[in-house]
Amino acid sequence: MNVSSCFISLCMIVRNEENNISSCLESIKDLVDEMVIVDTGSEDGTLNIIEEYKAHIHKLSWQNDFAVARNYALSKAKGQWILVLDADESLDESATLTLRKELATAEEEGFYLSIHNYQGSEGNFTKTYALRLFRNNLLYRYEGRIHEQIFPAIKKTNPQARIGWSPWIIHHHGYLQDVVNIKNKAHRNLTILLSEPPEVKESAFFHLNIAMEYLRLGNLDEAEVWLKEGWRRIDVRESYAHRLLIMLITCVRLQDKNKEALSYCRDGLIIYPDYPDIYYYHGICLMKSNDLRQAREVLLRGLQKGNDSGYISKSVYISESGCGSHRNLFALGQIEERCNDYELALDYYLQALRLNPQYLPYLKSLIHVLLDSNFDKKAYLIEHGLVKEYFPNIIKIIFEFHKHSLVLDIMSDCQKDTDCELQKDSLYHSWMCAIFEEEYLLAQMYVEKLKTCDSSLSDLLVKIQIILQSSFQTDNSFQTDNITSLTKFKNNESVLTILSIIDKFAVCKRIKFLNPLIDLLLDISGDDFKPLLLRILDKRQCYEQALQLLETINLQQLDDREKLIANSILKRFGREVEGSW
Repeated sequence: MNVSSCFISLCMIVRNEENNISSCLESIKDLVDEMVIVDTGSEDGTLNIIEEYKAHIHKLSWQNDFAVARNYALSKAKGQWILVLDADESLDESATLTLRKELATAEEEGFYLSIHNYQGSEGNFTKTYALRLFRNNLLYRYEGRIHEQIFPAIKKTNPQARIGWSPWIIHHHGYLQDVVNIKNKAHRNLTILLSEPPEVKESAFFHLNIAMEYLRLGNLDEAEVWLKEGWRRIDVRESYAHRLLIMLITCVRLQDKNKEALSYCRDGLIIYPDYPDIYYYHGICLMKSNDLRQAREVLLRGLQKGNDSGYISKSVYISESGCGSHRNLFALGQIEERCNDYELALDYYLQALRLNPQYLPYLKSLIHVLLDSNFDKKAYLIEHGLVKEYFPNIIKIIFEFHKHSLVLDIMSDCQKDTDCELQKDSLYHSWMCAIFEEEYLLAQMYVEKLKTCDSSLSDLLVKIQIILQSSFQTDNSFQTDNITSLTKFKNNESVLTILSIIDKFAVCKRIKFLNPLIDLLLDISGDDFKPLLLRILDKRQCYEQALQLLETINLQQLDDREKLIANSILKRFGREVEGSW
């Protein structure tokens, strides 16, 4: 295939990426004309997967130099344009509709693509930009052993080269990997960085990259040293300068150095007056200083600087999602909540939730304020469509706030709605609320509905309800001669469920329910879970029950923390305290 007939080449370097590579290649298989993949020593199934996509595989021994590997891939590419991805990335499907057409008439030498670096399961991401699409030119080669760059070579070859800002998005999921992998990569990156030549180590960019690896390792003190020195050396006109500053602000904030963070924010807003992240963090720091009036003003100004519209200009910044939009709105809600303006707080929380519907802490804060307000709780939730949109979550959150009658009221409405599907968690929490309210017939109805979702859990709750009712009520709703034997409940899942229910009763100080449940737990689990039960009772300040439990425990088998708990409880009741155990 010659250059004219091959329009776009994917260039990628991989090693042991069997968990990521399929989604990456699937995202671009209909877009690129060839896939050039350099493998630096995979020992898993990566190459087998790549072969399914008919990619050109080239092997290269790893030399602790990302630029060498990248450039080897470039040397094998035949396309007019080069698209660079990593295995834990995928190209947004919208690019397949417009990218080839735009490139056909483009005058630019390359394009920056927006990269969404996802950091959690609820859609939060940091938005960065990288030059990942550029013309195939023998003189365009990467520089730098790590955090390698192509831009210097393009500008060196063609000083008048135009680099465009594209609307195309790369989704990066690498930050969702487990902590061990992140730390391993950070140690690897530090090794490579520290092997850079002395002239590279003088740059502020080097200081930023070193600091980022220390942050990944959780070493805030070391990261702060490198960031401060980098900020001292930097030319604020550099494209990455704003990133260094926001990392420095974050680093000192995480160490509770609020005054320093405020100082950097003030300086930052002078240099970067349209950077929404600095407005957000400035507002947060002002809130921590209890300067709510100024915090409100700064956060509102930050809303006007938000860059969530999807349009990209030459003044773009690396930005965390929500800065300048839902994060500011949530912080404004917190301010109004502290000022007891519940109506305005609700409005801000609702706006934040609308902009980021997957982020449930916004919903929880909204419900917390709603429960403290004078609004009709159920009517508000229904009017704004929240019950329909978040039904299981609303039931769980209201239950956690101990508003049991409200849960039952909402559940009653849901049962009348044919479109409302009752799920396991909602039925479980509703059963618990009915028990709390001593609505046993209602509890029985929920536990019977639960049988279709989880028969084992339903049987356990039936057993618990029978025991609770028979402990303090002669007129039992269930037929006690049909009580299921305890044998089927002698498993960890049942024991942990009972422990969870005990914890809920203890939190609400429903003491009369505790002793029957503790007896049931001990009948099922024996001595194995007594230490865990002791911790729960102590944490919930159910000291009399904890003392009774201690009388059945072999104290020598407790760990150090549990021994401290035992001593504290014994001392509370004037009992003899063990000295050395």
